[in-house]
Amino acid sequence: MLRQLTSPGPVRPLIAGALCVLLAAGAALYLALRDGGGVLSNGGGLFYGGIGATPGSVADFPLPVENSGSSPVILESAALIPVPGFPAPRLVHLGVLAEHFDLLTSDYGWPPWKGSSPSGGSWTVHPLRGYIVQPWASRQRRHMGPMPGMIEYGVTGTRPRTDYWAAGLRITYLYRGSRYTQSLYDGGADCAGHVDFSKPAAYGAFYRQYCAVIDRRANQEFQKMASG
Repeated sequence: MLRQLTSPGPVRPLIAGALCVLLAAGAALYLALRDGGGVLSNGGGLFYGGIGATPGSVADFPLPVENSGSSPVILESAALIPVPGFPAPRLVHLGVLAEHFDLLTSDYGWPPWKGSSPSGGSWTVHPLRGYIVQPWASRQRRHMGPMPGMIEYGVTGTRPRTDYWAAGLRITYLYRGSRYTQSLYDGGADCAGHVDFSKPAAYGAFYRQYCAVIDRRANQEFQKMASG
């Protein structure tokens, strides 16, 4: 499970393992990356997460969502943003993570697993529709945790030996009684194949053969999209 910085922005550590968690390093990390002048941002630079999964299984990716306005935002819906020229996974789950102290970089199952299997428990996820994203300044005053709201999106890819890519989510929300739609970028790459992903050597060989080159090319296109 990889979390890769793809453009200039705050530096977060790269972690690989059964469950990747980036610990919050403070509000200074969360610089606005706005789209079309909207009040939402992805909370801090441009990143993508990568994971290997068996075909048809659920791979989860995060999308930080920070409200830079002065009034609450009410989330309504979201749609996957594909990366042109690359296979897109199917969006099957959406929710908002209850946790505001850790950042899941990529994960399996729904709700996302806390460990390497469902037996380790799952993270609590609230429904996306109707979720209220408080203004960032208000969150800080109320000591609601160092992380912004975290949308989790679960996807599936069905073809083996295929690298599925998503650039983020197109989010529809209500702000001060009006409806807006805004693109937020935080990518996810699901490298699908029939391989034991718990074995680093096996996964490494599979990734180098089928997904590494595609990841590099897709990442370049991803950066172009996010830069407008």
